[in-house]
Amino acid sequence: MPIIPTTKTPNKNLNGGIENMKKTLGIALNIILYIFVYFASMFGSGLVLRIFTLPNPEFKSWVLNNQGILMAVTSLIAFIILSLIFMLKKKSLIAYCGFKGFSLKSLPLVVLTGIALGVFSICAVKTPFIANMCPALNETLKSITEGELVLIAILGPVILGSFIEEVLFRGALLNELAKGFKKVTAVILHGLLFTVIYGFMAGDLFVGAYAALGAVIFGLIYIWLDSIWAAIAAHVTSSMCLLILNRTNNPLSSGNGAAVVALISLLTLITALYFIKSISSNKAQNAGKSYTA
Repeated sequence: MPIIPTTKTPNKNLNGGIENMKKTLGIALNIILYIFVYFASMFGSGLVLRIFTLPNPEFKSWVLNNQGILMAVTSLIAFIILSLIFMLKKKSLIAYCGFKGFSLKSLPLVVLTGIALGVFSICAVKTPFIANMCPALNETLKSITEGELVLIAILGPVILGSFIEEVLFRGALLNELAKGFKKVTAVILHGLLFTVIYGFMAGDLFVGAYAALGAVIFGLIYIWLDSIWAAIAAHVTSSMCLLILNRTNNPLSSGNGAAVVALISLLTLITALYFIKSISSNKAQNAGKSYTA
């Protein structure tokens, strides 16, 4: 009886499992790296300012009264480090993050989303329920845009701060999560990371939850419009709205009217996001029709 030769075939399941483990490990290490960049930038900016302000007490007092300068220096350091990391990986940070234009039709909706989020944030923290439950949140929102010089507050937290947060957390971190998860799942997971990071920094979980709200909203805009500029536009608009409302005695965010305005702005926010998603879906459908035509 002839002997039938047997050939050894590779275990595809085992190889696939190893590849998935490598991929997951790579994603986890990159996420840790990006978070490290953020904290290292904060430490580095504090160290730089401490060195420059030690010999000059007057300059130190000025810096303390204009915390926006700290955010500006942090943002610049973070962007430089992140750019160097991508250069070492032989990748383009600009291309990876999606620095490309988006539909002008969606621009008013993006701006409206930012305004609605800013108004909701200011008014929600003034409602008795949230004010009593989380007094630290109101102080956190004030600290974002306070300072003697409005120009520094605009340059630091509003422009540079918003820019680097979108590049680092949406452009780099969210994209990394999207390698292993569906996009919406990745947005939710990166929102949970925001809760931990900012909750740890502020020592208050509610502050972290608020940060996660913004992260999820900007993340959805990013993946739906496929452009980091759209997320930056929404973030800058929201931060600018916070600055204006924090520095003016506006009647909308005080008394019983705060809850009403918070509800209206929340509904506006949801509506704007719905139409942004609709634009994204229509664009995808049209692209599919063009491809099959």
